[in-house]
Amino acid sequence: MKNTKLLLFALVVLAFVVVSCEGKEPTSPGDKNTLFNTRWKLVGFFDVGNGKIENVVLRDCEDCYTLDFWKDTTITEMGKEYWMCTGRLITIRFSGSYIADYAHSTIYFHQIVRAHIEEPYDGDKYGNALEVIQEFELNESELKLYYNNKKSYLLFRGRQ
Repeated sequence: MKNTKLLLFALVVLAFVVVSCEGKEPTSPGDKNTLFNTRWKLVGFFDVGNGKIENVVLRDCEDCYTLDFWKDTTITEMGKEYWMCTGRLITIRFSGSYIADYAHSTIYFHQIVRAHIEEPYDGDKYGNALEVIQEFELNESELKLYYNNKKSYLLFRGRQ
């Protein structure tokens, strides 16, 4: 009986830890497995079905097709903590917030704010994809943001 109570207590504590950490960035900004304080450059749009990448039309601006994740700025809304992100399509800069669950590789971009004017080249395609991202993969040099029920992803390189 005593062992059963101890096991039940341990399970309750573990469940509390899992629920309280879900959807939050880890606390170590130096952790290479987080998005904290990183900048990514979009390489292209990958179609999982045919295994082909459609490279973005390159522009000679250093911050076109970028996505930055910030450590120092958060927003709390309806009991959830969202981290800030910014970036640039082609001509338009955007800002917003996101919440990432590293245990389940899910990410949700919340309130991406950008001017809704027509973007040249692949700018609109990039902006529209960001609004429907649901899952991600992250390693030292690549970030994949999945959309279209994991049939497509945005491929980023260049963790800085």
